[in-house]
Amino acid sequence: MRKEWTGALVGKDEYEPKHPQLKAPKHRADPEAIRNPRPDRVEPVVVYVGIWTPETWRDYSVVGFGKVGQLEVSTPMTMTYGELKTAVQDFVQSTETSFVSNLPLFIRLAEERIMKNVRLNLFQKNASGTTTSGNKYVAAPSDFLAPISLSLTIGGEQTFLLLKNADFVQEYIRDSASGAPVYFGQYDVDNLILAPIPDSAYALEMHYLYRPASLTAGSDSGTTWLSQNAEWHFFTEHL
Repeated sequence: MRKEWTGALVGKDEYEPKHPQLKAPKHRADPEAIRNPRPDRVEPVVVYVGIWTPETWRDYSVVGFGKVGQLEVSTPMTMTYGELKTAVQDFVQSTETSFVSNLPLFIRLAEERIMKNVRLNLFQKNASGTTTSGNKYVAAPSDFLAPISLSLTIGGEQTFLLLKNADFVQEYIRDSASGAPVYFGQYDVDNLILAPIPDSAYALEMHYLYRPASLTAGSDSGTTWLSQNAEWHFFTEHL
């Protein structure tokens, strides 16, 4: 009698050895493994993605410290009028008199471009007034930048007019009689235009994007919302 690997006692003519595939192979060392590797450590990484000049990294740079799977970013949130002028001069490497004297103009144009391209809720206002019978124009507020909505009180109910191109509004006026306005558009920087021409005095409410005070209106130490919260975009708009 012989004992098989299963523990059964069998005759010599019935004995079967354990199949090689049923034997667990011995573990062998991975030939690609590094012998005596160093323990893992977190390498500090400094990433500059801010303003650079050939002379030095400026204090306005955004600096990130991180590792794979995690990134921490810290950025200064304020740029004064004086700092912005200095940064632009350093970047273009020019202190030429006419260039420096035109920096306030460049800054105002950049502010205008940002405000028109990015309609922030922070810079919205409401204004009220009254239409004039027989007058298709409505004067825009002094700080008006762009229209958002216009409503009239017609028959005791607030009715919102549809914003259209000024050409469409003028063609509608030509082809229709006066009445309660249905459409409005921006005629020029100072006026809105209504169609049909108002046949009565209607109370109106205008919701619009306004132009905040420019950074150039203050001193070199002055700031605005844009220079405090969007200083990187504010800087690049000047380049």
